[in-house]
Amino acid sequence: MKIAVEFIGWIVGDASEYSFQAITEGIKPIITGDEYAALNEDDREHYIIEDLAKQITNSNDSNWEDITIEVEND
Repeated sequence: MKIAVEFIGWIVGDASEYSFQAITEGIKPIITGDEYAALNEDDREHYIIEDLAKQITNSNDSNWEDITIEVEND
């Protein structure tokens, strides 16, 4: 059994609280939000948020437009 969560929303937090994981090989595997903010837009495309749940917890503002939870049977 699996649970799928789909959501639309946003979070805002201090750059120092964020971390990003590389999705491209050959670059620094984990960077801070401050390092991410210093990258140009093209280089930012090589990273994703490392732990979204952690970032939601650390955010100082957020808004959720829609959250859908589905249970999938295998």
